[in-house]
Order: sequence, then structure tokens, then C-alpha cells
Amino acid sequence: MREALVLRPMRPDEIDAIALVWWRSSVSVAAGSEHPTSGALAERLAREPWVVTVAERGGEPVALLAIDMDRRWLRQLFVDPPAHGLGVGSALLEEAKRQMPDGFHLHTNAENVRARRFYDARGLRLVGEAPHPQWGQLQARYEWTPATPGEA
Repeated sequence: MREALVLRPMRPDEIDAIALVWWRSSVSVAAGSEHPTSGALAERLAREPWVVTVAERGGEPVALLAIDMDRRWLRQLFVDPPAHGLGVGSALLEEAKRQMPDGFHLHTNAENVRARRFYDARGLRLVGEAPHPQWGQLQARYEWTPATPGEA
């Protein structure tokens, strides 16, 4: 039997482990591209004022959700490749909706077909594409807004 998925806040002592999950996931969707090291990602996790939720199974982190609450921006949602297809991403997206019930936006690499299908299938709306201001690669911007009473 598969162990239960637990969502909880990130602890300071696990930043390196969470950064490694982030790194493995990002490399899996853009193999061959340049990626920050897991150490650089750990530094970013420690520095950014994000609310970070960890998904763990069997006491091990398998995914992360990072939110910029002030800007209603889902900044990061990364699932370790061995946990793909197990509902982890869906659980974290539902957690983002719970934490930002008035709606939010996110950006994903426009070439990340897996992520785009994931967001499309879960009711997020593509609102445009534009180059990343720092790196230049094309980014797809998605939004989620709660349904109003009477909407299907």
C-alpha cells in the first residue's frame, strides 16, 4: 500500500532536500538546458519571502509549492519525477487554491507541455505568452479564479 501524502510547511532544516527535488524536477522537463544548481535553488528558497508547502510521502519530500502571497503568484510547483502521475501536483494545486481563494496567477515555460496540459486540465486559463524578463525563454501565463455562484 502506498503511504499517505502529507502536505505541510517547509522546515528550515530541509531546504537542501527540497531544493534537490526542485532541481531534479526542473532538469526532467528541460533536459539539456542550463539549470541553476541545487545549491543555488536552496539559497533562493532561504532568501525568498515565499510560503512554501512540502508534499511528503513516507517522511520524504516529493514536491514543493512556493507562493508569493502578496502578489497572489504561484511561484513554484515542482514534483520529483518518480512521483509524477500520483496526484501530488493536483494536491498541491488544490492547496494553492485553498491558500489563495480569491485567485492567483503563475508562469511556466511555454515549451513545458506536461505542465501546460496539467494546468489546462485543472481549469486554469491561459492568458498569454511573453519572454521571461531575465532569461528570455517564452513563458505561458495562467490564471485561476474561483467560479462564481451560477457558473458551470
